[in-house]
Amino acid sequence: MEKASWIEKISTLIIFFLFVFLIFYDLGSTKLTNWDEAWYGDISRNMSETGNLITPIFNREPFFDKPPLYFWLTALSFKLFGVSEFSERFFSALAGVGVGLTLYFLARLLFNNSVALLSLIVLSSAIGFLYRSRTGNLDTLLTFFVLLSAFAFYKGQDKKSDLWYLIFGVAVGLGFLTKGAISFLFPLLAAAYCLHKKDFSLLKKTSFAILIGIVISAVWIGLSFIANGYPFVSDFYNNQTTKISTTPFFWKNFSFDYFGHLKSGLKLWSLLFTPAFIYSLYAWWKKTSFLITLYFIVFFGILLFSQITSNWFIMPLYPLIALIIGFGLYRLVNRFLGKKFIPYLVATVFAITIYHLVLYNNEYAVKDVSMDETNVALFARRFTRENDTLYLTNYYFPTTIFYSNRKVYAVYSEQEENQAWWVKPRTAWKEILKSDRVFVVTTKEEFKNLSDYFSPYKFEVLHQSGQKLLLKKV
Repeated sequence: MEKASWIEKISTLIIFFLFVFLIFYDLGSTKLTNWDEAWYGDISRNMSETGNLITPIFNREPFFDKPPLYFWLTALSFKLFGVSEFSERFFSALAGVGVGLTLYFLARLLFNNSVALLSLIVLSSAIGFLYRSRTGNLDTLLTFFVLLSAFAFYKGQDKKSDLWYLIFGVAVGLGFLTKGAISFLFPLLAAAYCLHKKDFSLLKKTSFAILIGIVISAVWIGLSFIANGYPFVSDFYNNQTTKISTTPFFWKNFSFDYFGHLKSGLKLWSLLFTPAFIYSLYAWWKKTSFLITLYFIVFFGILLFSQITSNWFIMPLYPLIALIIGFGLYRLVNRFLGKKFIPYLVATVFAITIYHLVLYNNEYAVKDVSMDETNVALFARRFTRENDTLYLTNYYFPTTIFYSNRKVYAVYSEQEENQAWWVKPRTAWKEILKSDRVFVVTTKEEFKNLSDYFSPYKFEVLHQSGQKLLLKKV
């Protein structure tokens, strides 16, 4: 690892402080949104209030779909800062900063200071990464642990220290506790690479890291099974597998959607990524850095055949893309213009970053889209009793759950049987409306469309915010 000049050190500090500012600026100014933010906020608040770290509770019922690490951290954040939007997003934003810092040191370790700085600048204006880091979610924390595991793998080879392989394994285990088995992808690819190279010493150390990750994962699984039994195993296993495919014919799920997600998240950088990626395949082919491109290929390939095509699944790829683009730009300028032009390259990339941030500012610092839902839910919390239930006439319920702190059902489906217990068919209104205390969160249009069910009863408008209404049966 070469030493950075004082100019590079100052430039890095400026870029890094800009990076931190972009992620944390006005972080708690908007209300929690459907889905993940309010969903995970409710689980974390329940943990902070009850102290039960083994049985996550969402909407007053056990929730076993996700591992608990992000909930543990957010519960801690609620304890430290109070229950707020900032607190819910704090550890996601902090993980985003950690990704930038780890990317910089990884790029320095593998290449040089200039590639590290260029990579950090590119990541600073990857709109998809910035947006996701500024919301309360599992993906940014997972990205941090994936990148940390990669850094520890390479650092262990550089320092010849087994301590880094312990860190490698712990990062893999914590990645599993964040979002599940996907955290084992990099160490398994690293093990396969070592086997291919017949580097059995490195394979042994990588296997040790994998074992550490398995032990950490197994301890949590064991404790959760003891506390919650088979429902935990069933729900967690189904969540881990059904996102890829619910049938053996996974190839039928193939979709080009993730190409669009990458383009949308990278914006102008998407024009540079393809040639930089192709060049990285050539330049890294016989080096351990090839694992970076191999990980991208395998991870992205899995996504192309997955049943769910959500843009946040590509979050772990953003720092790798930034590294590939930073490396490609450096090599291009260094080869054809010489090293003396690298500062001009850094200035140009920084200018593109500023242009990016100004042009797409409304896509990473988004406006408040949940204000009306929040206002109605907060009124419902003050007006209703602890054991009252709220019924929604649409599917967007997590925000209402978080701010009302009441049990909520979404009564909208045309199907009699639904996978989620909190979703009820419209025909359920016949039984619901027989109760004495019925509170409905709806809009005028949705209420009108359900007139066949509601017409025998009278309702009082308790509160209105924008199009959202809180009604009570009278």
